[in-house]
Amino acid sequence: MSSENDDAVKTICPYCGVGCGIKVQQGDDPGDVNFRPWGDAPVNEGRICIKGGAATQVVDHEDRLTEPLIKDDGEFREATWEEAYARIVSEMERIREEHGPDAMGFSAPRRR
Repeated sequence: MSSENDDAVKTICPYCGVGCGIKVQQGDDPGDVNFRPWGDAPVNEGRICIKGGAATQVVDHEDRLTEPLIKDDGEFREATWEEAYARIVSEMERIREEHGPDAMGFSAPRRR
């Protein structure tokens, strides 16, 4: 850890719908992030799964996507965020028009 004091920020792990509590703290090197147990977190009581525990290894991974990709003619290409959002809206509208509003469903985890 970068320091002995508790400068970690309580947050919720983003990797699934369970909503496990974690603490995030800056690591020793610039850009490094460490996860720490949030012992009294109501959902997971300080425990974390393998996916959440490995999250800091993928944050700055060289293969991590940082720009939207759109698939055209079977190939991915980079796109702007505006183009990606427009495509999402267009596809959702198409699905609703073709199959009705009950063709879509959404789920979100409970967050504190």
